[in-house]
Amino acid sequence: MFSLNGQLIRTVKQVAPKENGINRWTWDMAERGVNNPSRKKIDPKSPEPTGLNVLPGKYKIRFSFGGSKDSIYVLVKYDPRVRYESGALEAQYKMLKELLNLTRLAAEATEQLADASQTIELLETSFKERNDVDFKAIKDKSKALKDSINNYFDLILGKKIDQGFSGGKVASLSTFLSVPSFYIPSSVKPGSSEERVMDQARIKLNIFLLKFNKFFEIEWKAHQVLVEKQKWSAFKGYSPLKN
Repeated sequence: MFSLNGQLIRTVKQVAPKENGINRWTWDMAERGVNNPSRKKIDPKSPEPTGLNVLPGKYKIRFSFGGSKDSIYVLVKYDPRVRYESGALEAQYKMLKELLNLTRLAAEATEQLADASQTIELLETSFKERNDVDFKAIKDKSKALKDSINNYFDLILGKKIDQGFSGGKVASLSTFLSVPSFYIPSSVKPGSSEERVMDQARIKLNIFLLKFNKFFEIEWKAHQVLVEKQKWSAFKGYSPLKN
């Protein structure tokens, strides 16, 4: 699905039918979304997440099968049964779009943490039988970094316990990111209450990213240098996450 300016807003794939004939395909009038933060790495083969409902307007749908392509334009209209305040849908969409971007950054942070955790596990396995002084220092630092990674997971998702998650005395970043969606109204423009919870989400994310980026820029890089002196490297380069 494309907007009128040619921007790809959604890709949906389905298994080709076994038999020729008339086949039905539906679009839920939603665009591409973002993944939610998770302690597990995202499966690259997983379906594209569903995002916001598109605004009323004209959209291009392109079908592809084998080497053949065809397209059609569809017109998405306002629901005539619902009375909207002028500009309400556009204002809601803009605020929710920003909220999705904040969620995307949090998800990228957990993906980076999961990747770093895998690196530490691989490192621990590789150095398991080495007991000299240099390798002991690497093992000790690896354990400390692993604890730090788990602490960052807890800051985003809440502390993990046997029966689920506990936010503890301080609300997790995910909690701050989920609150605005409950406040944003459906038929009127967002107001001061909605802007206040959005501002809280922005501040919470920015404070987290400052600590998160500092961890990877200083502690993680220092450990990488220490390990690579031993002719071992499975470290990836990470760019700072910025809102």
